[in-house]
Amino acid sequence: MSDQEIKDAIIERLKEKDITFNPLNLSTMVIIGYMYDMATHGMIETPFVTGERDWIIINTCKEFGLKPSDEDIFNLVNRWEVAEEERSSTAFLIIGYRDDKNGFLHRFDMLKK
Repeated sequence: MSDQEIKDAIIERLKEKDITFNPLNLSTMVIIGYMYDMATHGMIETPFVTGERDWIIINTCKEFGLKPSDEDIFNLVNRWEVAEEERSSTAFLIIGYRDDKNGFLHRFDMLKK
């Protein structure tokens, strides 16, 4: 499936759950899910508050294996209130998590010890 086909399938699944959502924002929701996961592991502090509807969207995206592109990540980080000198490192943190969640978290846990 192409990225667009995956997004279309997610939107259809969300409609079945009576959720209307802009497909342009799906990658953002996936990234918020990543940030929440990293926060629960003590890696970062996150300003995001997620509600039930958000988790339905995030989990539906996970179900279909939607992963934001590097460009999606850089664009989102550039819109956040992150100091300019920290934007690249923030983006690379998210990319590292996206590319190897389990290995990433394992290495972090090993460093905490």
